[in-house]
Amino acid sequence: MAATQNLLNYEIFKYSSFSSGYEPQNILIDNPSEQGSRWSSDCSNLPQFITLKLEKPAIVTRVYFGKYEKQHVCNLKKFQIYGGLKEDVMTLLYEGGLRNNEHPEEFIIKHTLQGAYFPCIFIKIVPMKSHGSSFNFSIWHVRLTGINNEEEVKKSLNLYNEYREKEAMRVCLKHLRQNRQYEAYEALRKRTKIQLEHPLLTELYHYLVARGDIEKCERILEDACEQGLFSSYVSQQDYQPKWTPIETSPSPGMRGGHQMIVDPESNVLFLHGGWNGVQDLDDFWMFDLRNSVWSCLSESTKLDDGPSPRSCHKMSLDHSRRQIFMLGRYLDSATRTKENVRCEMFMFDLNTMKWTLTHEDTYAVGGPRLIFDHQMCTDSKNHVIYVFGGKILCEKDEDRLSNDSLYSGLYSYSIPNSTWFRIKPDCSELRSRICHSMVFHPTNNCLYIVGGHRNNKEDLSGLISYDINTDVTTVIECSHHIPLSNGYTQRATFNGLTNELHVLRGLAKDKKESTSNSFWIYNLNTSKWTCVYKNSRNSTEPLGIAPLPRYAHQLVFSEQRQEHFLFGGNPGRDKSPTTRLDDFWSLKLFKPNPEEILKKCRHLLRKQRYIELTRTKPIMAVRYLQNCLADSDHKQLKNLATTLFDNEFEEEDDGDLRLRLFDEICSFFPASMTQPKKSLVDLVEFNDA
Repeated sequence: MAATQNLLNYEIFKYSSFSSGYEPQNILIDNPSEQGSRWSSDCSNLPQFITLKLEKPAIVTRVYFGKYEKQHVCNLKKFQIYGGLKEDVMTLLYEGGLRNNEHPEEFIIKHTLQGAYFPCIFIKIVPMKSHGSSFNFSIWHVRLTGINNEEEVKKSLNLYNEYREKEAMRVCLKHLRQNRQYEAYEALRKRTKIQLEHPLLTELYHYLVARGDIEKCERILEDACEQGLFSSYVSQQDYQPKWTPIETSPSPGMRGGHQMIVDPESNVLFLHGGWNGVQDLDDFWMFDLRNSVWSCLSESTKLDDGPSPRSCHKMSLDHSRRQIFMLGRYLDSATRTKENVRCEMFMFDLNTMKWTLTHEDTYAVGGPRLIFDHQMCTDSKNHVIYVFGGKILCEKDEDRLSNDSLYSGLYSYSIPNSTWFRIKPDCSELRSRICHSMVFHPTNNCLYIVGGHRNNKEDLSGLISYDINTDVTTVIECSHHIPLSNGYTQRATFNGLTNELHVLRGLAKDKKESTSNSFWIYNLNTSKWTCVYKNSRNSTEPLGIAPLPRYAHQLVFSEQRQEHFLFGGNPGRDKSPTTRLDDFWSLKLFKPNPEEILKKCRHLLRKQRYIELTRTKPIMAVRYLQNCLADSDHKQLKNLATTLFDNEFEEEDDGDLRLRLFDEICSFFPASMTQPKKSLVDLVEFNDA
């Protein structure tokens, strides 16, 4: 079903959607309490869409969705947004989804093309999936925000038309060259002075397709590899995970709710406390990453003037000052007393290897109350610790002050001054939570917060950032990009070398109450999530290949080694509630490197040369196979040898095979260097008129 409606010519455009057969009295009003104030499809079958038409071209930068006053099964769990100057020719500008709650959401959509603004008259919203299975789709309210300054829009239209003219010529050039109309191709190229592709690829085409000079093509690709031209392709490839069990003796033993950190200076890992299924622990361990050996630094930190037995606490390291800080813990309600609900803070000095109690009660000096399941990270450059979220513990629930939230807010702690400051209380702008994760980005001075929930009811899945310099909170992604809904104890790390967030999703409960883990990566350069690993309790993956699903585990990352380390956790087995895990794992993520891409291209080129030889010079083909393709794997060699007797390519001439190979090799280069992907023939439609 489609609907088209002119939008008023405001700097901020608004459109209030409507349901089938119902026209609201004022289309500019967002009415979240009115069931009828919405556009609604008749069914859940695809395709369904709504098209919004501007009165004149504009640059649409954001799309805002209003919602009903409470959760609704017809809310869009997944949708696409298209835009363009013609209703039948539109470009995908955004793909995302809404969280199923009453809070409006706004999305920045693609609005530039090759560095220039992209003008639109039409915006099409295509629902893909609703939150309720098999329910129809509803859009309660839409607001478009953008630029309609006549001078700016006119400039963007001119640039866009120039772009289209240039692309049309490039498509023509591609068509002529593919059909080997070289005279016409050269005449058009000289007349228009338009470049079909990067000169390196034009040279590759000449020596591969026109001349069949494989040796020269190999040298061209070697130069391309040295220039880093395969790096873009490599960066777009998915990681491949490799889990490796680390078996050592002695070992800290089974536990969950413990804490681990990595010291990048000494290349060691520290582990403290946790719950072993029966009691809290206060042992303190060190793991040497170079020698793969555990050492017990203390069987009881309480006896060493350090923290008492605890779990659900947090540790953070200021590596430049060589100090570890510890805050918070969980206490069962039956064990809470006025004395032990104070929020202690401890510091462990890596130079002296001694504990110090820095605060008997952080709340008394402007810090948080006693909390558990909070998150804590350090800005080592400025020597500041940030603490966010967590549930507040009091001696008795009724002792909670009326102005205190059940959840703690965002705090900072100045290490040199030993002072606390509450940056934000638990508020609508930055909803506090538990079972989340948080990392600090040292370059852009932002905190990134992943997932979490409140009272097991309010799902706070997704990713948000908090800019420390500007005090601005931003919702970066929605829940459908990374399925953290109903996920608990997320563990996140940050890789400064690749500018990526790594998230190991914890316990996930579905209808069968199963336990599963998945590993996700968010690339801050491309703003995209990628799932690189999934495992579940019912997984058929052999034991020892990857860790069992779990929660209340710990995951840390060594940027120097580009390696994650996982220890312990709760397997979530209902029949054995005291069971905890004591396994220790390493995780490395791999991508093909540029040299591997070069090797693949070299193999493709030599395979083409071999195929051509089999047609006219079979003896020479055998020698070429032995000398130039000997590094192929067994299966490849077998297939190539078979070509001598049963040539599957015999119906295609050498030119067609070379052209197809050229296109395949071009796929390893950045899109900005290659010829257009569109074909002139594909743009022609059959017309019987």
